[in-house]
Amino acid sequence: SVHLPLIKKAGFDAIELNLYKGPAHFDWNDNSSVKELKTVADDLGMIVWSIHSPALASIADPDESVRQTQVDIPKHCLDLADELGARAIPSHALLVGPLKEDRERCDARFTETLNDLTKFGDGSVAQIAFENAGFPAGELASAVNILDRLGRHSRAAYGFVLDTGHANIDGDLGDIEKHIGDH
Repeated sequence: SVHLPLIKKAGFDAIELNLYKGPAHFDWNDNSSVKELKTVADDLGMIVWSIHSPALASIADPDESVRQTQVDIPKHCLDLADELGARAIPSHALLVGPLKEDRERCDARFTETLNDLTKFGDGSVAQIAFENAGFPAGELASAVNILDRLGRHSRAAYGFVLDTGHANIDGDLGDIEKHIGDH
């Protein structure tokens, strides 16, 4: 009720709800806060276009309970997106991970977690949109690698956020166009 009128007055019609910094910025578990945001946005004719997910651990973490959290958080974000009408859930989930581990085992867990999330993403109006990490996150978080991996999964459930600065540092900015497709 305080910030949205100022954002609208500045000429913006859409926002990204940032959950990345935690509940101090917006308590997404407080139903009254969510309802107030929806009411104020609707009254102002504003759109909550995207909901940036909170900081996450690796979706390929060897610990099964950590991986379950990586299903639960995006699932909750998708529910919130359905309530607020958001279309995208930008996520840094691939930015962190056991990058020194055997890639085959890591990739198998990555695939298993995405398969678990797909059923929720396919049923939502929003896509979970993974962002390329760039250096120092490593090769697994490069734009080309993420796009190749996402190509094996539902286009309805998953999208991609291109950080051109990260891609430039990684040296794969020139290869993005042929990999990005409709993500």
